Amino acid sequence: MAIIKCPACHRDVSSSAKACPNCGEPIDKTLRCPRCGSTDIKEISTGSKIAHAAAFGIFALKKITNDYECKRCKFKFS
Repeated sequence: MAIIKCPACHRDVSSSAKACPNCGEPIDKTLRCPRCGSTDIKEISTGSKIAHAAAFGIFALKKITNDYECKRCKFKFS
């Protein structure tokens, strides 16, 4: 559980809250790309990680250590 900012009143709110306790604003839990803000995200599968590790070794480290990839800008993140 982390502390995030409410999009409406900018006060601290628990990430597990469904709405801000201060203003009542619903908390959006949609996964977004940290680089471009897109919601068009795909999960990097375990099979894909294993295949890349076998084929590319240490050069596949970025794909292996991250869980998601943005379909729009190809940014990989956890």
